[in-house]
Amino acid sequence: MLARLTIFVLILMLLAIGWKAWAYRKSALSALRKVEVISERFTRTDFFEEDNRRWIDSGERPDVVFMGASITSRWNPEGKLGDLAVAQRGVGGQWPSHYLLRFRSDVVDLHPRAVVFKACAITFRPGVNDKGTRRAILDLTAEAEEAGIKPVLATCVPVREDGNTVYGSDGKKLPDGINDRMLPFNDWLRTLAAERGYPVIDFYRAMADDRGFLPADLAVDDIHPNDRGYEVMTATAKPILETLLGAGRG
Repeated sequence: MLARLTIFVLILMLLAIGWKAWAYRKSALSALRKVEVISERFTRTDFFEEDNRRWIDSGERPDVVFMGASITSRWNPEGKLGDLAVAQRGVGGQWPSHYLLRFRSDVVDLHPRAVVFKACAITFRPGVNDKGTRRAILDLTAEAEEAGIKPVLATCVPVREDGNTVYGSDGKKLPDGINDRMLPFNDWLRTLAAERGYPVIDFYRAMADDRGFLPADLAVDDIHPNDRGYEVMTATAKPILETLLGAGRG
């Protein structure tokens, strides 16, 4: 009798363990799916899926891909860089760490001759780590070179003076504004480019006023250039890219 009771209890325990394991697996899979959905929405790895497919199906390849955030997303230099074929791959709200997650689909799979990496002001908001940003740039340039793509570094466009102030989660003004973190990053980019032999498109120096900010006549808001500002960006990028790639398709 005792032996039967023991066996019965063991069976119940095994069933309970099996049920718990099944429920845990179901819960874990559900949580993983939610993470995947949130990650997909946040990183926007499929944002350019249709245009990427168009490039691949055409059998053509862009001469240069512009990888960036909101400033890049609003910029359309196609047809303004000589005969260079351009693919714009800017996604608003992203910083270089996000670029890594979509780099293969948005750049490598298109087989461009060059890729321009450009960060936006959001990269210097609270919660974004400067060391992580620099590491992402190093990883991006390494992946580009491994794929036979020429890396081009672009300095960040300065913010307008009224867009420089940053506040913490407690609502208090932080000691360092956006430009205070942007300037060392731009200097680091220039140094990296000199060490590695990468071209630099120096948007900052082309657009900053004598105080280091984005002039009002080049801005549509506190961060983004207006049409005239984008004309300056195009004029700054064109000679650098034509020197690197020639005036036409390779």
